[in-house]
Amino acid sequence: MPRGRSTMRPTRRGDDERGSMLIVLAFILFSSLILAVVVQTAFFQLGVGTTLVKRDNALQAATAGAQAVLAEIRGATTTADGTDGVVSELPCGTTSGTTPASGGSGTYSATVVYDLVSTTGGAGETTSCLSGGLPSGYNLSTATITSTGTADAAVRDLRSTYHFQTTFTPIPGGKVMSYDGNDCLYADIPSTNTGSGPYELEATTNCPSPPPAQESFVYNANWTLEVVVGGTAFCVQNPYQSGNSSGGSEAALLEPCSTVTGAAPNYQEWGINDSAPLQGVASGGTAGNTCLTNPIASGTTSSPPLEVTVQGCTGSFSQAQTWQPEASVGAGDAAPTSGQFFGPTDQLVNFQQFGRCLDVNGQSIYNNDLIVYPCKQFPDPAAQPIWNQRWCWEPLPQASTADTDASVGILYTPNPTNGSYNNSAQPCAPSSFTSASTDQWPGSGSTTVVPECVVPEGVSENTGGYFSEPFVEPCNISDWPPTSAADLSALEAKDMVWVQSGASAPSNLTYTYSAYPGNDAGYANADDSGECLTAGALGTASGGDQYSFANMDPCNGAWTEKWNTPPSFAIQPVSDTYEPVLAAP
Repeated sequence: MPRGRSTMRPTRRGDDERGSMLIVLAFILFSSLILAVVVQTAFFQLGVGTTLVKRDNALQAATAGAQAVLAEIRGATTTADGTDGVVSELPCGTTSGTTPASGGSGTYSATVVYDLVSTTGGAGETTSCLSGGLPSGYNLSTATITSTGTADAAVRDLRSTYHFQTTFTPIPGGKVMSYDGNDCLYADIPSTNTGSGPYELEATTNCPSPPPAQESFVYNANWTLEVVVGGTAFCVQNPYQSGNSSGGSEAALLEPCSTVTGAAPNYQEWGINDSAPLQGVASGGTAGNTCLTNPIASGTTSSPPLEVTVQGCTGSFSQAQTWQPEASVGAGDAAPTSGQFFGPTDQLVNFQQFGRCLDVNGQSIYNNDLIVYPCKQFPDPAAQPIWNQRWCWEPLPQASTADTDASVGILYTPNPTNGSYNNSAQPCAPSSFTSASTDQWPGSGSTTVVPECVVPEGVSENTGGYFSEPFVEPCNISDWPPTSAADLSALEAKDMVWVQSGASAPSNLTYTYSAYPGNDAGYANADDSGECLTAGALGTASGGDQYSFANMDPCNGAWTEKWNTPPSFAIQPVSDTYEPVLAAP
């Protein structure tokens, strides 16, 4: 055999196993990864579950803290049934405690802040403790409870508002003053053994403050003018039961008020028109031709009581027939009841000047101002209020505000267009009215209506020139209702958009109007001025000491900036419970 060549062949494997081992190794590696993911997910889910349990425990602890403070507030009484509260016993400082919880215990720490309302119409105050009693000139309104619950590292906050029910009422009745402010109505009724009357209604120059019972009148929602003496309610009664006089003169009488539920007899009803008389009501609720007439001449500062008569109405401002009820006398049927935005007459009643309503001065938009004037009204809504005291709110759904207790919209009055002066009552826009080309709609009779929007301040389209206080001018939008983005932009450009606070809170019922943050064209205080529509000081408007101009003043909670707030209303004891957003650590 040739050197170097072997005759033996190499041995051959039956199968090559190197590929199988790679598969096995890959499977083992993949299974390990899957197991790691499963284990990690399990631990993650366990952590999430533990966190949720802790957060739930913290919320339970916060709830327990709020309930503990509520129990302390409700326990601050002198009677077993809890009807008579003791202000000095209300909780102050911090209330702390622990609560049992699954997997451990929770703790809470709760504090309370008391909101006080001024009894004289000023700005409200807040305090965290009333151990020394209420400060002079203030009464309880609400308590805001903030409770923080903690469970391990979880922290939850809870906030609630408690509403106090008190005997305080801001509408006790008041004097009905004459046009010159020197004399007032007086009920010639003895304080004891009053009997049933009739008694005389008189005018006197002896008008002290606070007034005696015989000079403290209330104008009720059924249009009666009432005085309570010796525990008996007497109403001013018209001797002309039809409401009309044929030119005669009869003494005004005081008789016990009708006990019939609902409407009073028309001869015990009194309306108010443009020259602010106390005018008799004819059958059917329309204005009669009789007015309370003052026997004391203008400028008289000292006079014995003289008999007030009922005579035919003169229809103009005068010492004889123009009266100026103090704001506390009341707003009659203009005031809304609990849960309503506007009352049945579509008027805006000021809460401080409670017998006064927002009014376009002189029924003319060309005066470029608004006044706060005695609320005009008669039982027949077709007679009063006329357009310059009828106010309408139209929400703008395309606008928004961060305040959940507010609505954005326009505040307008329905002005008839058949002349610069029109003494007629006009309705707000019909709910079914729509138009793609005009913001006018049919009014009563042969008139059409143009909405006049309230502007906080700016250049007037009525007369030109800049005015620093609120006025009205035509809304001038392309369609009605104004629900498009273009409408909002046009209204914003003219500063006609308002934020109405309190719109969604029947437990609050205090409506304030401030400029919408989008308003920036021609508004001197720029965006979101923080100013509210406010009744100015009495006596600042011409026509009598009891009238005022409407202003834009800084919002501070004063009664002068609150509108359409009933003097008393039912409220829920606890409301507005929510969890605020915690600040970052």
